[in-house]
Amino acid sequence: MNRTSNLPPGGTVTLKHAQCGGKLQFCVALPKSPAILGAGCPEPLRVGNFATPVALSSSGKVTEHAPITVEITPGQPQTRQSGQSAFSIAFKKNGTASGYFALGITVVLGAKSISCSGKVSFTAKLA
Repeated sequence: MNRTSNLPPGGTVTLKHAQCGGKLQFCVALPKSPAILGAGCPEPLRVGNFATPVALSSSGKVTEHAPITVEITPGQPQTRQSGQSAFSIAFKKNGTASGYFALGITVVLGAKSISCSGKVSFTAKLA
């Protein structure tokens, strides 16, 4: 798929006829996880790992969830917290696709808790 102006950097989507889910079918993967900026986030965070190909449903849609982990080090005691991210895409017969990346995480820095969440929608066209 070609990147379009609203697909986050690193958000190249791979769609190919391959072996996934135990059989030969159309499979979707995200070779590199993009970083998105969510509300309350001090900086963009990478969504989880979606590099393992998953089967595209007969309706042309797939939604996957993956954990994310953030390490905070600059000027802070080492803190590591986990959250969830999502990648969803729906292909249309005309060669276009639309979808989103989402994340939600809470980081605890000493006595302070920071919640961060975001969702970035995108459109793309088959190359």
